[in-house]
Amino acid sequence: MATLGEEVLPNSSSKKKKQQHSMNDVRGVLQQNRQFLDFFWDIAKPDQEVRLAATENLIQYLKSSNKPDELKYTFKRLVDGLAATREAARPGFSLALAQVLQCFEEVPLSTVLEHFYEKYNLQKVKKKLVRNAAFGNFFGVLALFQSGRLAKDPKVLLPCVQLLQSLAAYREHLKDLPRKTLVDILSEVPESTFEEVLFGALHSDLTSAFTTPEQLHLLLVGLQKFPKVLKPKKLKKLLGTSTVITKENIPKLVDVLKMAAKSVKKEQHLPEVALDVLKIAVKEGAFELFWEEVVEHGLMEEESGPCVYLCYRLLGAALPLLDNDQLEVLLRRNIMLRYGDHVVSNQPSDRFKFAPEMETYVDKFLESCDDSEKQLTVLIGFSSLTNKGYPVVPSTWKVVRHVSLIALQKYIGWLKNMFLMPNIDSLLDFSTKRQKENQEHPDTIDHFVFRQRKWIIPRLTSIIENPLVKRQESQVMDIARFILFHAFFYAKKSVSDIPEAEARLSVPLDDRTRSQMADAFFSLLFNLNVMPVSREGPDADTIKERHVSGVMADGSLWIHCMVRYADELLSHRKSIVAVKPFSEEQKDAWARMLQHVEDLQKKSKKSSSMELSSYQQLLLLVGIHLFKTPLESMELLNDIQNCLENALSKKAKKKKASTEPEWVEVMVEILLSLYSQPSKLFRVLSKNVFKNICPHMTKNALQLILNVFDPEEEQSEESAIVVTDEKDQNASEDQGGEDSDEDLDDETMMAFDKNLSSLFAEHKKRIQAKKDEKGKIRMEKILRTQFKTKVLDLIEVFVTKQPDSPLVFSVIEPLISVIERSMSSESSQLEQDFLRKTADIFMNNLCKNKKYCKDVSELKDDLHDMMERLLKRASKQNDSSVALYCFSATLYLFKVLRGGNTEQPEEVKRKGSETKSSAQADCLGFLNLQRVTLLYGEALQGFMTKRNSPLTSAMFLDLFSRFSFICKPLLPIIMKSVKDGARQHQQAQACGLLLKSLQNPSLSKSLSPPEWQDLIKEGVTQVTETLKTMDEIKIKVDQQKLKNCFDLLNHLIRIIKKQKLDIALDELSTVLQALNQKEGFGKSVRLEDIYWNVMILLGFARPKKEKTNSVPDVAPEMNNTLKKKKKGFLPETKKRKNRKKTKPAEEQKSNGREDKVEVSEKQGDTKSKRKKNKKKRKLELPEGGAQENKAGAPSKKAKHNAEDKQNWKATTPENGKKKGKKAIKS
Repeated sequence: MATLGEEVLPNSSSKKKKQQHSMNDVRGVLQQNRQFLDFFWDIAKPDQEVRLAATENLIQYLKSSNKPDELKYTFKRLVDGLAATREAARPGFSLALAQVLQCFEEVPLSTVLEHFYEKYNLQKVKKKLVRNAAFGNFFGVLALFQSGRLAKDPKVLLPCVQLLQSLAAYREHLKDLPRKTLVDILSEVPESTFEEVLFGALHSDLTSAFTTPEQLHLLLVGLQKFPKVLKPKKLKKLLGTSTVITKENIPKLVDVLKMAAKSVKKEQHLPEVALDVLKIAVKEGAFELFWEEVVEHGLMEEESGPCVYLCYRLLGAALPLLDNDQLEVLLRRNIMLRYGDHVVSNQPSDRFKFAPEMETYVDKFLESCDDSEKQLTVLIGFSSLTNKGYPVVPSTWKVVRHVSLIALQKYIGWLKNMFLMPNIDSLLDFSTKRQKENQEHPDTIDHFVFRQRKWIIPRLTSIIENPLVKRQESQVMDIARFILFHAFFYAKKSVSDIPEAEARLSVPLDDRTRSQMADAFFSLLFNLNVMPVSREGPDADTIKERHVSGVMADGSLWIHCMVRYADELLSHRKSIVAVKPFSEEQKDAWARMLQHVEDLQKKSKKSSSMELSSYQQLLLLVGIHLFKTPLESMELLNDIQNCLENALSKKAKKKKASTEPEWVEVMVEILLSLYSQPSKLFRVLSKNVFKNICPHMTKNALQLILNVFDPEEEQSEESAIVVTDEKDQNASEDQGGEDSDEDLDDETMMAFDKNLSSLFAEHKKRIQAKKDEKGKIRMEKILRTQFKTKVLDLIEVFVTKQPDSPLVFSVIEPLISVIERSMSSESSQLEQDFLRKTADIFMNNLCKNKKYCKDVSELKDDLHDMMERLLKRASKQNDSSVALYCFSATLYLFKVLRGGNTEQPEEVKRKGSETKSSAQADCLGFLNLQRVTLLYGEALQGFMTKRNSPLTSAMFLDLFSRFSFICKPLLPIIMKSVKDGARQHQQAQACGLLLKSLQNPSLSKSLSPPEWQDLIKEGVTQVTETLKTMDEIKIKVDQQKLKNCFDLLNHLIRIIKKQKLDIALDELSTVLQALNQKEGFGKSVRLEDIYWNVMILLGFARPKKEKTNSVPDVAPEMNNTLKKKKKGFLPETKKRKNRKKTKPAEEQKSNGREDKVEVSEKQGDTKSKRKKNKKKRKLELPEGGAQENKAGAPSKKAKHNAEDKQNWKATTPENGKKKGKKAIKS
């Protein structure tokens, strides 16, 4: 560091002058505004956005002010902050210093270097401040480097590099930050500067490159950046070898890479030095030597996790660096077997799993690589890594989305070839340690082939299922045809027109593989049905505009193409044979299906309709299921064909007088049977077909759907045979108990033991049978609930598509029954979802639907009857939530009968009583107001009189807000219940209902002025009468009643004052004044505030509370009485005393004796202190003091003085030391 001192440091005299000058500048700056100084406080804050904004604002301020003293102070303040103790402040000041140096290039870097070197001189700093000084030097050099000016100033560059070299000794504080910064500086320095300035300074580091990872990294960066300077000759002088990767350097490289692997154990990433070593190995042509000796024989033999994971990361990082031949060799090495064993082995959940990271490496490689051959090599290499035939990578590997079309086509061909002719020798297969230990019988080739085919099938389908994969329609069709052929057919002879028939299977397909392929094919059909249109073909854009899915670019359905291909295979009977050949009936059904599809296709060309398309898809889907379930599919296919024939014929004929169409009922039964299938495609197509037949629904067809939700009687299924066997067993035990063991010989005893053992075995079988039966019943219940949940989709479709149909009314009561049963039973999560879905459909799709049936002239009596049933049903419920659904249904029926007019017409408001009744009758629609009023009146009367009513006030408030005209006839019931309610709760509810009703503006408009005045007067009278009955306020219900009464009175009095009504309030004032004196009235502050709001309206003023500051003297005879513990207050013994506070002189003189006693007591044991504290807690205030507290609590000082007086009076010579100490402490 002598060079640094000679070049940069000034002499001592100039240093003192500069310090004095800088102090004068600081004093001048500090006398200015705070805006400038606040920037530095914000730079030190932990929030990064605040720091960046402060740095930007500081630079703008310095540019605008252009004051030299502020710029000097800025550099001083920023350099001082480089060694801040807060971790967030140090990088903030460093970045700010770098930005300021970048903007003000007139400031020389040597000045800043001199400043922070003087302040953080590691040779002179105290030992406690070494850590801060090291950080100050490091962040100072970092700021100079980040300014972008360091590489241009060689005079400052060399001292900075030397300073970083010296900071490497403080590894316990800075770790490897100086070396990393040195590498970054080296990567920015030009070649001439490196050769002339830095090479000599870095000579020692370059010579000892194999000592630490940082020094090796420095050498590798120099080789990459300055190859002309570090030529082989010069490298041989430094290392002893002209290249880095040599046999002599292998042990050193292994040691350095082990150190690098352990240094990034927590970070879990590839060290930069390892990546540079890999690059230099590829550049020097020594990759094979490096991989074999360093990776496999060096790092892999180390059993530690960091070294093994470093090998995996080197494998992923090497993919983009190698050519195709090197990739093929790399993907067949032992590192792949080790990686496969890591992926397959059962590891604890908390252990690190490398598979996601390896997928990231492969994904990045495939995305950045343009060579299709290298992409294919990597895909095949990882797909060939198998565990007993099953590949390690998942079948839904998402990396395929970056593969080019050429590589994808070749990869699909490789998968198909491996499926047809499995080549076990070409696979890189392995077995785990546990598999080798537990292997009793060696696995056969068929087992390997089955496992590989089990992976290939979903691998092919995932290429179609993943929408991100770039594929063509021909590739999709190729995969679909391949799976369809091998799932349901096999070839006897090759057919030139069918490529799938030309290939031969080296290992025949077994039933399990065909079953998996069949399931995969129908899953593939669903994905084809929802797959968007590709951009191929002339009609693709027009089809995309219509948002149609499930069709090809030419407009044909994917499923139709599959059916045509299957029909083509069936036509080659001599060469291609179906796995399950069709019978004659099935052949006829297949032919009829094709004919119907052809007819529908011709009609769809004339008029494009989604209805015809859905019918086509349903026919094709059921038809192609003939290969999987021939008997069931044939029956469904015949029924669908008959329904379509009847439907189309009825549409063509357009009969005027036609009965209920039976085809709709049959179609609904078919759709319900399809909904019971596990296939999601069946449900989607069935839902689409049901949307089309909704306009043709009949009552019987809808009832078929509703029958699904009818409760089924579940009887206990105990077998009579089991009961009989138990009786026989008991009888045999009784008979055996009557005989004596002494009367039996050995043979009889042996026979008896055998009978007993057989009986016990049968008993165990019966117990197991009962368990199995219970499990079967439970599973049937689960399946039934799942089926009901699916069928709810049909109800939702019908209610949404046909809200104006009169059939919607037949859905109301069955849905409420479903909600009742689900709420009353103990439900699982599945049943809760079913209940939630049912309630959502009922409320949102039905009751809250703005569209409804307009013409209900023929159904008005039935709807009134239904409303009556629902109101009675709501009143009988045990749960208010179920009653809410019933009440909401009545409001829906109210709206339907009302016809949508919720307000009275204008002519009713303008004209008198003569025309009011006739106009009101016109606006009521089909509603029988007298009957409906009677129904809701009975419900309201029950709500006000029954003790436990499921109805709530919110229900009637909803009724009044939506249909305000029914409020007037129901007001007498509410008004009467204010006083005569069954309980206090009902009276409070009546007050709340009356208040909300009076706040409704339509009520006042519907009444004449005399009627309105009488209503207000009656309200005041009823509230006055109910307040007279209030004797005491004890419980919460009483407070709630008073609150509602006061709210109602507040509204009534305001109306009287505003409208100047002639209503006397004298009696009310008298009642309210007497209410204030009743017991328990002042407990609630909120209630008291509402009370005084009413009293202020009546002309009374609220009195102010006066605080009392004195406490009467305490009688000495009350000293021993026990004091009740106050809740919410800290006892006096727990309050902290200010012991440092000096006592008055008189008290010190009079307490001389007690002071001595206290000193002696402190030296005693702690038992006496506990006793004294207990006695202190038992002290009680006298009666006078308690009465005083009712009026107002005394202040702390008065209370303290009163206790002092009490303690002084209680202190006598007989009490001894204890009383004296109490007096002193108090």
